[in-house]
Parts: sequence; C-alpha cells; structure tokens
Amino acid sequence: MNTGYTSLTQLNRDSTIELRSKADKIRKLAEKLSEPDRTLMRMYLDHENSFRQMAQLLGVSEATVARRVKKIISRIGDRNIEAVLAKSSKLSRRQKKIARDYFLRGLNVKTIARKHKMTYYNTQRIINLLRKLSGQRKHKITIRYY
Repeated sequence: MNTGYTSLTQLNRDSTIELRSKADKIRKLAEKLSEPDRTLMRMYLDHENSFRQMAQLLGVSEATVARRVKKIISRIGDRNIEAVLAKSSKLSRRQKKIARDYFLRGLNVKTIARKHKMTYYNTQRIINLLRKLSGQRKHKITIRYY
C-alpha cells in the first residue's frame, strides 16, 4: 500500500547514494590536484586515516591537517569547477590548465602567470573569462559593520 510518504530506509538509501556520488566526484577531481594535496586526499578518502594519524605521518599538527583537508574539499566541491568542466570543450588547452591551477589548486594570478610564462594582464583576462563561464562574480562584495 502506497501512502505517499517516503520510508526512512528509502531516505537512507537515497542519502547514501548521493554521498557516494559526491565522494566519487571528489576522488576524480582530486586526481588533478598537486602531488602533496592529492596524497593528503588519498590518505583521507581512500585509506580513511584520521587527522591525528595523518598529522603524525606528516609531522605537523592535527589542526593543520584538518585545515588543509577542509580547504581542498571546499575547492574541489565548488560548483564553479563543475560549470567550467561542463564547458571545457569550448576552452583551449592553456585555458584548461589555467582553470585547473586557479580553481582546483588554488594558485593566485601572479603565480599562474609566472608558471605559464604569460603576462599578469592576459592571465587575469583568462581567469575573468573562466569566472564568467562558471557564473562567478568578478569580485566578491563584503559589507562590514563596525
């Protein structure tokens, strides 16, 4: 008999499937990270190490590991990355590399310009194009009340 309500077991199955798909997306995007970040995410996702275990292996504090993992996950989980990747067929090889460096690796414009041997202005122009494709604003506006 269908009462129109969703059972708790169905909700649990749906949430489990959703979490697995998110974890799979994070794993795929983690492969595009720099080597130290990729290793950290493998330890966290694949081997299910605790922050304490990772901190002991890396020789840093537990809080440092937690901050780095949180920062990486927030960069990977950003919807802007998905939007840019969905439109990646429109991008040149250089634009894809810049998108990876900016959105996934979190590098700043100056570092990206140096890495790709481009001017700061051209790098900024490409990043603005990528932001436009992703729907991200050019500058975030913050209002502070003192």
